[in-house]
Amino acid sequence: MPKVSIIIATHSRPKLLPRAVKSAQAAGTDVEVVVVDDASTDETAEVCQKLEDIKYVRVERNQHTAGARNIGLMVATAPYVGFLDDDDWRLPDSLDKQVELLEQNPGAGLVYGQFLSADQGGNIIAEEQPIPLACPQGDVFWRILEGPIFGCLTAVFRRECIQKVGLLDPTYSGADDWDLWVRILEIYEAVAVHEPVAVWRKPAPGSNQGSENMSRLYALAAKAYKEKWLGLPRVVNEATEDATLLRRRLLRQLSERIVYDMVYDTSSRSEALLKLVEVIRCYPRRALEISFYSMLMRNIFHVGGEVK
Repeated sequence: MPKVSIIIATHSRPKLLPRAVKSAQAAGTDVEVVVVDDASTDETAEVCQKLEDIKYVRVERNQHTAGARNIGLMVATAPYVGFLDDDDWRLPDSLDKQVELLEQNPGAGLVYGQFLSADQGGNIIAEEQPIPLACPQGDVFWRILEGPIFGCLTAVFRRECIQKVGLLDPTYSGADDWDLWVRILEIYEAVAVHEPVAVWRKPAPGSNQGSENMSRLYALAAKAYKEKWLGLPRVVNEATEDATLLRRRLLRQLSERIVYDMVYDTSSRSEALLKLVEVIRCYPRRALEISFYSMLMRNIFHVGGEVK
C-alpha cells in the first residue's frame, strides 16, 4: 500500500502534466499519483497512457477544481494525501520529509512547507525568496481564517481528516483548498517543514491559471466566511461581542487583499471596476471609509499610473 497519494487534477494542459507527475513520483518512496482528467478536449488522455505508474481517471463532464479533486480523493488509497496542480511540481524527497514529520506528530492533521516561484517557462526565479518566509505551527486556526498561510501545493494531510470534515466544497471552487484547510485546522494542529518542498508556476495574463485572478479568490473566501466559516463551532463559541468584531476584522482584511490586488495587478478601468464591486460585496462598511475613495480615484482613473 502506498504511503502518500498525490492528486493531480488536469484539464487540457498535456504539455505540462508529465513534469508534475514525474516530480511527485520522485518526491517520495511510496507515492501513488492519481491523475483526474477533468474532461480534457485534447490529447491529454493519450499523454496519460504513456505515463507509467499512475492511476488515471477521466470524467466526461467538467467538474472544476474541487469536483475533480474529490474524485481523486475517492480513488486514492494512501493514509496521507496532497494536491498538485498540473503546472506546478514537487521537489525530490519532499514528501518523505513531510510524512515523517506527520508521523512524529500524531496531533497534527497536516504538514506544509515553503515553495519556490518559477516563470511561465518553468525557470525558478532565484531573486524571489521562498514562500512563506515564516511557517507558523500548532493551533493556527485563527491565522488561517485571516488568510492562506501556506500554498496548497505544499500541504500533505491525513486522509482521516476528510472523514471528519468532509470533502472539498464545489461551491467555493477556486478557494476550495482554503475552505478545506480552515475546516481541518479548526480541529487539528499543523506542522511545517522549514524548507522548499515544491515549485509554483506564477500566473501571467491569459495563462488560464486560477491564481491569475486573486480578487475572485478573495471574493469566494468572503462568501465562505458569511455562509460557513463564521458558523464553525470555534467561532460561534466566542463571546457574542468578540464574534461580531472578529467577523468585521476578517471581512475587512479580505477586502484589503482585494484592494491590494486592485492596486498592483489591474490593467484596465473595467477590471478595476469589477474588483471595486467585489470589495463592496466583501465588506460594505469599506465604502464608509474616506481612504476608500482615495483608493477609488487612484485606481479607476489612473490605472497603471496613466489616465485611461
